[in-house]
Amino acid sequence: MLVLTIVATGRCLNLGRPDIALKVFAERPKYGLDIPSSIAARRILHSIGSQKPTSPSFTDSPINDALLLAGLYPYFRLPDLSSDAISLTFLLATLSDGAKGGEISQWADQAKLLLDNLKKTVTGGATNLSMDKREKGWMKQSLEKVKGLVVAQGEGDEWVQSLQVTL
Repeated sequence: MLVLTIVATGRCLNLGRPDIALKVFAERPKYGLDIPSSIAARRILHSIGSQKPTSPSFTDSPINDALLLAGLYPYFRLPDLSSDAISLTFLLATLSDGAKGGEISQWADQAKLLLDNLKKTVTGGATNLSMDKREKGWMKQSLEKVKGLVVAQGEGDEWVQSLQVTL
């Protein structure tokens, strides 16, 4: 079953349809498939954030898709999102894209909490950044978007820059 899940997830992402992967995992009682790992969850999260606003989504927007996936982390016993700098960065990058479209206002408080969690994780020194080359590229792009969120909130972005340097 694990191999099927990994292959199906990869196929959905290769087709540019993270909404299908999210649907399968969000409707676990119907499909019976689990998110196989935090790496798979991160890839889905990044793919959701990379979609164009006109792309299909499982919910009504990429932000809601990303937040739904983040909410599934404990259900599938994945590492706590608040201590996963990579997942947090991908989620915040998606929120940042929503800010450009004017969609962030309803999620401003959540974005602030997520930014605070990411800052604590990064400045606490216990940041696990084991990624492959492709994920490092995604992380660099996502951190640029996160930096924009930090600056928009009137805060210093030194901690984001220090994280970028470690990549």
